Amino acid sequence: MNQLAVKLRKSPRRVFGAALCVVGVVLLVASVAGGMSGAPPDTSQPRATAIGAPEVSPGGEPTEPSTSNEQPVQQKTPKPAQSPETQTNTQSTYPQPATTENPPQPEPATIEVSLTINNSYKGKVSLPDGSNQCDVLRQALSDGLISNLDIRYSNQHKTHGVYIIDGIGDNNAIWWTYKVDGKSPPVGCSKVEARSGQSVEWEYQK
Repeated sequence: MNQLAVKLRKSPRRVFGAALCVVGVVLLVASVAGGMSGAPPDTSQPRATAIGAPEVSPGGEPTEPSTSNEQPVQQKTPKPAQSPETQTNTQSTYPQPATTENPPQPEPATIEVSLTINNSYKGKVSLPDGSNQCDVLRQALSDGLISNLDIRYSNQHKTHGVYIIDGIGDNNAIWWTYKVDGKSPPVGCSKVEARSGQSVEWEYQK
């Protein structure tokens, strides 16, 4: 025994080899026992390996993973988030109220003036508000209350003057004067505003 212990101390490699042999015998006995138990190994489906993980060959060296049955991984592009205003506009289903392209315009206000020429009452003249005393005569001509009319700008008087009414007058001089509610204005008829309810009287003074 002493000689055997001395030999073992002098040859550690032999001791390590003997230990490996014992382990191998134990593994062999376990595999034989498993084979005799009657449970066949599951060979229907090959074990799937992780994508991208290298397979190990029987010799212990890694091999390139097989790509024959691999499907490419598609990355889903995230949809852009909608702002609250966009979501409100897209989700609104209420009908918009109809708009009127040409709304009715209010009628302009009108005034009414009583007209007298050479002490002859011609009637009432209706015309738009804001008109002047010359416009009263023009409207009377349009309404057929007088037969003819000649109103022109006078360089001498620096205003419009009435030369002829109903064929009475002078083409070269102003002889027609007028009164508004019994008063003679100091300016021409184009500078005096006509107001509703007034009484206007024209008279030839030659």
